[in-house]
Amino acid sequence: FASKYASIGVQLVITAVLARLVTPDEFGLIATVGVFTAFFAMFSDMGLGVAIVQFRDLRERDFGALFSFSIVIGIVLSFVFCLVSVPISLFYGRSELVALCCASAPSVLFSCMNMVPNGLMLREKRFAGIGVRLVAANLVSGIVAIALAIAGWGPYALASQTVISSFFTFGWNFLARP
Repeated sequence: FASKYASIGVQLVITAVLARLVTPDEFGLIATVGVFTAFFAMFSDMGLGVAIVQFRDLRERDFGALFSFSIVIGIVLSFVFCLVSVPISLFYGRSELVALCCASAPSVLFSCMNMVPNGLMLREKRFAGIGVRLVAANLVSGIVAIALAIAGWGPYALASQTVISSFFTFGWNFLARP
C-alpha cells in the first residue's frame, strides 16, 4: 500500500518536472510512442507470471526454460516494434517516431525478461521487495530522465525513463531471484 502511493507521488513529481523541461510537442510524441509501448507490453505478459504463481509443480528447470522463452519473445516483440515504427510514423506524419519507437523497444524486451523473475518473487510472497523495487525504479529512471532532459535530449529523455525503469526492474528481480 505504502509503496504504491509513494510510487505515484514520485511519478507525479517527476512528470511535473519533465513537463517543464521538454516541449509539449516532445511530450506528445512520447505519449504516442507510449500507446504502442503499452500495446507491445501487453504481449510481453503472456500469463507467465500468473502461471508461475499458480502452478506449484514447476521446478527450477522449468523456470529456466520459461525464462529462455521470455527472452526469445522479448527479442521478437522488440524487433516487431521497431518494424511497425515506420507505418506508425507514416500514419502520424512524424518521421521522428521511427527513432523514438526503436529507442523505446528495449523496454518491451526487459518487460518480457522480467516475467519469470517477477512471477517467482510473487510466488515467494516477496511483497516488501517488490514494493521497494517499484519506488526505486521510478525514482532512478525519473532522475536519469530529468538529467537527460536538462542536457537537451528532449523526447529521448522521456523515452529513456521507460527503458531504464524496465531495465532496473528486471535487474532487481533477477538479482533477487535468479
